[in-house]
Amino acid sequence: MAGNHDQKLREALQKVENSMPDQVRHRIDETLSSLPERNKKWKKPSMIAGGIAASLAILLGTGFTNTTMAQVLQSIPFVESVFKLAGDSTLKTTVEKGLAEKVNKSAADQGVTVTVSEAFYDGTGISVGYVVQSDAVLDKNMNTSIDFTIDGKRIENYGVGGSSERYDDHVVLGVMHLDVSEPLPNEFDLGMKIKKLGESEGEWNVQFPVREISSENKVILPVEKKSSGDITVILEKVTFAPTATEVVYKLKQPSDREMELSFELLGSNGEHVEPLSLFKKDDTFKVSYEPFSTIPETITFQPQSRHDNEIDQILEKLKITVGVN
Repeated sequence: MAGNHDQKLREALQKVENSMPDQVRHRIDETLSSLPERNKKWKKPSMIAGGIAASLAILLGTGFTNTTMAQVLQSIPFVESVFKLAGDSTLKTTVEKGLAEKVNKSAADQGVTVTVSEAFYDGTGISVGYVVQSDAVLDKNMNTSIDFTIDGKRIENYGVGGSSERYDDHVVLGVMHLDVSEPLPNEFDLGMKIKKLGESEGEWNVQFPVREISSENKVILPVEKKSSGDITVILEKVTFAPTATEVVYKLKQPSDREMELSFELLGSNGEHVEPLSLFKKDDTFKVSYEPFSTIPETITFQPQSRHDNEIDQILEKLKITVGVN
Protein backbone atom coordinates (compact mmCIF):
# COMPACT_ATOMS: atom_id res chain seq x y z
CA MET A 1 0.00 0.00 0.00
CA ALA A 2 1.17 3.54 -0.75
CA GLY A 3 0.38 4.50 2.83
CA ASN A 4 2.98 2.00 4.09
CA HIS A 5 5.61 3.50 1.80
CA ASP A 6 4.71 7.02 2.92
CA GLN A 7 5.09 5.86 6.53
CA LYS A 8 8.54 4.44 5.74
CA LEU A 9 9.52 7.77 4.21
CA ARG A 10 8.28 9.57 7.32
CA GLU A 11 10.34 7.26 9.54
CA ALA A 12 13.44 7.70 7.36
CA LEU A 13 13.14 11.47 7.47
CA GLN A 14 12.57 11.45 11.22
CA LYS A 15 15.79 9.47 11.78
CA VAL A 16 17.88 12.24 10.26
CA GLU A 17 15.85 15.13 11.63
CA ASN A 18 17.82 15.57 14.87
CA SER A 19 21.15 15.99 13.05
CA MET A 20 19.93 18.82 10.84
CA PRO A 21 19.77 22.60 11.36
CA ASP A 22 16.49 24.21 12.46
CA GLN A 23 15.82 25.48 8.93
CA VAL A 24 16.04 21.99 7.53
CA ARG A 25 14.06 20.43 10.39
CA HIS A 26 11.26 22.95 9.88
CA ARG A 27 11.06 22.18 6.16
CA ILE A 28 11.00 18.44 6.85
CA ASP A 29 8.09 18.95 9.26
CA GLU A 30 6.21 20.67 6.46
CA THR A 31 7.05 17.84 4.08
CA LEU A 32 5.88 15.17 6.54
CA SER A 33 2.61 16.92 7.18
CA SER A 34 1.97 17.29 3.45
CA LEU A 35 2.33 13.58 2.63
CA PRO A 36 -1.16 12.23 1.97
CA GLU A 37 -2.64 9.03 3.37
CA ARG A 38 -3.75 7.06 0.31
CA ASN A 39 -6.16 4.19 0.03
CA LYS A 40 -5.27 3.65 -3.61
CA LYS A 41 -2.82 0.84 -4.43
CA TRP A 42 0.49 1.68 -6.13
CA LYS A 43 3.28 -0.46 -7.47
CA LYS A 44 6.45 -0.19 -5.40
CA PRO A 45 8.67 1.21 -8.22
CA SER A 46 6.17 4.02 -8.77
CA MET A 47 6.37 4.91 -5.10
CA ILE A 48 10.14 5.16 -5.16
CA ALA A 49 10.19 7.21 -8.35
CA GLY A 50 7.21 9.38 -7.40
CA GLY A 51 7.09 9.81 -3.64
CA ILE A 52 10.82 9.95 -2.92
CA ALA A 53 11.57 12.14 -5.94
CA ALA A 54 8.77 14.53 -5.05
CA SER A 55 10.15 14.83 -1.52
CA LEU A 56 13.58 15.52 -2.96
CA ALA A 57 12.16 18.37 -5.02
CA ILE A 58 10.55 19.87 -1.92
CA LEU A 59 13.71 19.58 0.15
CA LEU A 60 16.11 20.91 -2.48
CA GLY A 61 13.92 23.80 -3.53
CA THR A 62 14.39 25.81 -0.35
CA GLY A 63 17.81 27.39 -0.81
CA PHE A 64 19.76 25.14 1.58
CA THR A 65 23.49 25.56 2.00
CA ASN A 66 25.64 23.22 -0.07
CA THR A 67 26.67 21.18 2.98
CA THR A 68 23.07 20.73 4.09
CA MET A 69 21.99 19.69 0.58
CA ALA A 70 24.69 17.02 0.54
CA GLN A 71 23.52 15.80 3.96
CA VAL A 72 19.95 15.51 2.72
CA LEU A 73 21.01 13.62 -0.42
CA GLN A 74 23.00 11.16 1.66
CA SER A 75 20.41 10.72 4.40
CA ILE A 76 17.17 9.92 2.59
CA PRO A 77 16.88 6.35 1.27
CA PHE A 78 17.27 6.01 -2.52
CA VAL A 79 18.34 9.64 -2.85
CA GLU A 80 21.98 9.47 -1.79
CA SER A 81 23.15 9.43 -5.42
CA VAL A 82 22.26 11.49 -8.48
CA PHE A 83 23.62 8.60 -10.57
CA LYS A 84 20.88 6.41 -9.09
CA LEU A 85 18.15 8.93 -9.85
CA ALA A 86 19.17 10.47 -13.17
CA GLY A 87 21.76 8.01 -14.51
CA ASP A 88 21.36 4.96 -16.70
CA SER A 89 21.48 1.38 -15.44
CA THR A 90 25.27 1.23 -15.90
CA LEU A 91 25.87 4.22 -13.62
CA LYS A 92 23.44 2.86 -11.06
CA THR A 93 25.54 -0.32 -11.00
CA THR A 94 28.72 1.67 -10.36
CA VAL A 95 27.08 3.20 -7.29
CA GLU A 96 25.91 -0.19 -6.03
CA LYS A 97 29.46 -1.55 -6.41
CA GLY A 98 30.97 1.46 -4.62
CA LEU A 99 32.92 2.60 -7.70
CA ALA A 100 31.54 6.15 -7.99
CA GLU A 101 33.54 8.88 -6.22
CA LYS A 102 31.68 11.30 -3.93
CA VAL A 103 32.49 14.92 -4.77
CA ASN A 104 29.87 17.32 -3.27
CA LYS A 105 31.51 20.55 -4.45
CA SER A 106 29.53 23.64 -5.43
CA ALA A 107 29.69 27.03 -7.09
CA ALA A 108 27.06 29.78 -6.79
CA ASP A 109 26.35 32.86 -8.91
CA GLN A 110 23.30 34.85 -10.06
CA GLY A 111 21.10 33.08 -7.49
CA VAL A 112 21.94 29.68 -9.03
CA THR A 113 24.00 26.96 -7.35
CA VAL A 114 25.65 24.11 -9.26
CA THR A 115 26.75 21.13 -7.17
CA VAL A 116 28.77 18.20 -8.49
CA SER A 117 27.61 15.27 -6.39
CA GLU A 118 29.75 12.43 -7.74
CA ALA A 119 32.05 11.37 -10.56
CA PHE A 120 33.16 8.18 -12.24
CA TYR A 121 36.10 7.55 -14.59
CA ASP A 122 36.72 4.08 -15.98
CA GLY A 123 39.56 4.89 -18.39
CA THR A 124 37.24 5.50 -21.36
CA GLY A 125 35.07 8.44 -20.29
CA ILE A 126 34.17 10.60 -17.31
CA SER A 127 30.63 10.70 -15.90
CA VAL A 128 29.58 13.53 -13.59
CA GLY A 129 26.39 13.77 -11.50
CA TYR A 130 25.19 17.28 -10.71
CA VAL A 131 22.38 19.30 -9.14
CA VAL A 132 21.27 22.77 -10.28
CA GLN A 133 19.31 24.85 -7.72
CA SER A 134 17.86 28.29 -8.37
CA ASP A 135 16.10 30.92 -6.26
CA ALA A 136 14.10 31.85 -9.36
CA VAL A 137 12.27 29.52 -11.74
CA LEU A 138 14.78 27.67 -13.93
CA ASP A 139 14.58 28.04 -17.69
CA LYS A 140 12.92 25.20 -19.57
CA ASN A 141 15.94 25.03 -21.85
CA MET A 142 18.98 24.25 -19.69
CA ASN A 143 21.63 24.27 -22.42
CA THR A 144 25.04 25.08 -20.99
CA SER A 145 28.29 26.66 -22.09
CA ILE A 146 31.19 24.85 -20.36
CA ASP A 147 34.97 24.77 -20.60
CA PHE A 148 36.73 21.74 -19.13
CA THR A 149 40.28 21.59 -17.76
CA ILE A 150 42.57 18.73 -16.79
CA ASP A 151 45.04 19.74 -14.06
CA GLY A 152 44.38 23.38 -14.98
CA LYS A 153 44.93 22.92 -18.72
CA ARG A 154 41.98 23.60 -21.02
CA ILE A 155 40.73 20.58 -23.00
CA GLU A 156 40.55 21.45 -26.68
CA ASN A 157 39.11 18.30 -28.22
CA TYR A 158 36.30 16.54 -26.41
CA GLY A 159 32.74 15.32 -26.70
CA VAL A 160 30.05 15.82 -24.08
CA GLY A 161 26.54 14.46 -23.69
CA GLY A 162 24.16 13.36 -20.97
CA SER A 163 20.66 13.80 -19.63
CA SER A 164 18.84 15.80 -16.99
CA GLU A 165 15.54 15.66 -15.15
CA ARG A 166 13.54 18.54 -13.71
CA TYR A 167 12.07 17.81 -10.27
CA ASP A 168 10.40 21.16 -9.87
CA ASP A 169 10.76 24.72 -11.17
CA HIS A 170 13.84 25.31 -9.00
CA VAL A 171 15.74 21.99 -9.14
CA VAL A 172 17.32 19.99 -11.95
CA LEU A 173 19.32 16.77 -11.51
CA GLY A 174 21.54 15.58 -14.32
CA VAL A 175 24.36 13.38 -15.53
CA MET A 176 27.09 14.58 -17.89
CA HIS A 177 29.36 12.28 -19.92
CA LEU A 178 32.73 13.67 -21.00
CA ASP A 179 34.89 11.90 -23.59
CA VAL A 180 38.39 13.28 -24.26
CA SER A 181 40.34 12.50 -27.42
CA GLU A 182 43.78 12.40 -25.76
CA PRO A 183 44.89 9.79 -23.18
CA LEU A 184 44.35 10.91 -19.59
CA PRO A 185 46.46 10.20 -16.50
CA ASN A 186 45.20 7.77 -13.88
CA GLU A 187 44.55 10.67 -11.47
CA PHE A 188 43.89 14.33 -12.23
CA ASP A 189 41.87 17.40 -11.23
CA LEU A 190 38.88 18.01 -13.48
CA GLY A 191 37.73 21.61 -13.76
CA MET A 192 34.29 22.67 -15.00
CA LYS A 193 33.97 26.35 -15.92
CA ILE A 194 30.33 27.06 -16.68
CA LYS A 195 29.58 30.36 -18.38
CA LYS A 196 25.89 29.92 -19.14
CA LEU A 197 22.98 27.95 -17.69
CA GLY A 198 19.87 28.29 -19.81
CA GLU A 199 19.39 32.04 -20.24
CA SER A 200 21.48 32.89 -17.15
CA GLU A 201 25.03 34.08 -17.75
CA GLY A 202 27.50 33.90 -14.88
CA GLU A 203 30.52 32.06 -13.56
CA TRP A 204 30.23 28.66 -11.94
CA ASN A 205 33.66 27.06 -11.48
CA VAL A 206 34.00 23.66 -9.84
CA GLN A 207 37.23 21.65 -9.59
CA PHE A 208 37.58 18.19 -8.08
CA PRO A 209 39.93 15.19 -8.11
CA VAL A 210 39.21 12.23 -10.39
CA ARG A 211 40.92 8.85 -10.38
CA GLU A 212 40.56 5.95 -12.75
CA ILE A 213 38.60 2.92 -11.61
CA SER A 214 40.04 0.26 -13.89
CA SER A 215 39.51 -2.92 -11.87
CA GLU A 216 36.64 -4.06 -14.10
CA ASN A 217 38.21 -3.11 -17.44
CA LYS A 218 39.18 -5.77 -19.95
CA VAL A 219 41.56 -4.81 -22.77
CA ILE A 220 42.40 -6.78 -25.91
CA LEU A 221 45.04 -5.84 -28.51
CA PRO A 222 44.05 -7.77 -31.61
CA VAL A 223 46.01 -5.74 -34.22
CA GLU A 224 43.83 -7.43 -36.85
CA LYS A 225 44.16 -6.14 -40.42
CA LYS A 226 41.72 -6.38 -43.35
CA SER A 227 42.01 -4.86 -46.81
CA SER A 228 39.67 -4.46 -49.75
CA GLY A 229 41.08 -2.80 -52.84
CA ASP A 230 42.89 0.33 -51.65
CA ILE A 231 41.07 0.52 -48.30
CA THR A 232 42.68 -0.97 -45.16
CA VAL A 233 41.28 -1.28 -41.63
CA ILE A 234 43.51 -2.18 -38.66
CA LEU A 235 41.75 -2.98 -35.38
CA GLU A 236 44.32 -2.03 -32.73
CA LYS A 237 42.67 -1.96 -29.30
CA VAL A 238 39.33 -2.71 -27.65
CA THR A 239 38.55 -1.76 -24.04
CA PHE A 240 35.52 -3.18 -22.26
CA ALA A 241 34.65 -0.84 -19.39
CA PRO A 242 31.57 -0.41 -17.15
CA THR A 243 30.30 2.67 -19.00
CA ALA A 244 31.57 2.14 -22.55
CA THR A 245 33.29 -0.12 -25.06
CA GLU A 246 36.16 1.80 -26.63
CA VAL A 247 37.60 0.83 -30.02
CA VAL A 248 40.82 2.22 -31.51
CA TYR A 249 41.44 1.53 -35.20
CA LYS A 250 43.28 2.84 -38.25
CA LEU A 251 41.54 3.48 -41.56
CA LYS A 252 43.78 3.94 -44.60
CA GLN A 253 42.47 4.94 -48.02
CA PRO A 254 43.47 7.27 -50.87
CA SER A 255 42.75 10.90 -50.02
CA ASP A 256 41.40 11.63 -53.49
CA ARG A 257 38.86 8.79 -53.21
CA GLU A 258 38.21 8.88 -49.48
CA MET A 259 35.00 7.18 -48.43
CA GLU A 260 33.28 8.25 -45.20
CA LEU A 261 32.83 5.04 -43.27
CA SER A 262 31.22 4.24 -39.93
CA PHE A 263 31.52 0.90 -38.19
CA GLU A 264 29.09 -1.31 -36.28
CA LEU A 265 30.13 -3.29 -33.24
CA LEU A 266 28.39 -6.57 -32.48
CA GLY A 267 28.89 -9.32 -29.91
CA SER A 268 28.75 -13.07 -30.48
CA ASN A 269 25.59 -13.13 -28.35
CA GLY A 270 23.83 -11.02 -30.98
CA GLU A 271 24.04 -7.79 -28.99
CA HIS A 272 24.50 -4.61 -31.01
CA VAL A 273 25.93 -1.57 -29.20
CA GLU A 274 25.38 1.98 -30.43
CA PRO A 275 28.22 4.51 -30.91
CA LEU A 276 28.45 7.34 -28.36
CA SER A 277 31.35 9.47 -29.60
CA LEU A 278 34.13 9.50 -32.20
CA PHE A 279 37.53 11.20 -32.40
CA LYS A 280 39.91 11.24 -35.36
CA LYS A 281 43.58 12.16 -35.61
CA ASP A 282 45.19 11.58 -39.00
CA ASP A 283 44.23 8.00 -39.90
CA THR A 284 43.60 6.86 -36.29
CA PHE A 285 40.06 6.74 -34.88
CA LYS A 286 38.78 6.28 -31.33
CA VAL A 287 35.12 5.36 -31.00
CA SER A 288 33.21 4.87 -27.76
CA TYR A 289 30.22 2.54 -27.98
CA GLU A 290 27.66 1.60 -25.36
CA PRO A 291 28.88 -1.06 -22.92
CA PHE A 292 27.98 -4.68 -23.59
CA SER A 293 25.60 -6.13 -21.00
CA THR A 294 28.11 -8.99 -20.65
CA ILE A 295 31.47 -9.25 -22.35
CA PRO A 296 30.96 -11.52 -25.40
CA GLU A 297 33.24 -14.36 -26.47
CA THR A 298 33.88 -12.64 -29.82
CA ILE A 299 33.18 -9.25 -31.33
CA THR A 300 32.59 -8.24 -34.95
CA PHE A 301 33.70 -4.85 -36.23
CA GLN A 302 32.19 -4.11 -39.63
CA PRO A 303 31.43 -1.16 -41.91
CA GLN A 304 27.80 -0.11 -42.01
CA SER A 305 25.93 -0.99 -45.18
CA ARG A 306 25.79 1.70 -47.85
CA HIS A 307 22.78 0.01 -49.49
CA ASP A 308 24.74 -0.30 -52.70
CA ASN A 309 25.50 -3.88 -53.72
CA GLU A 310 28.82 -3.09 -55.39
CA ILE A 311 30.10 -0.98 -52.50
CA ASP A 312 28.75 -3.39 -49.87
CA GLN A 313 30.65 -6.27 -51.47
CA ILE A 314 33.84 -4.23 -51.09
CA LEU A 315 33.03 -3.33 -47.48
CA GLU A 316 32.18 -6.94 -46.56
CA LYS A 317 35.86 -7.80 -46.98
CA LEU A 318 36.75 -5.25 -44.28
CA LYS A 319 34.70 -7.03 -41.60
CA ILE A 320 36.83 -8.13 -38.63
CA THR A 321 35.86 -10.76 -36.07
CA VAL A 322 38.18 -11.39 -33.11
CA GLY A 323 38.05 -13.44 -29.94
CA VAL A 324 37.84 -11.66 -26.61
CA ASN A 325 38.99 -14.28 -24.11
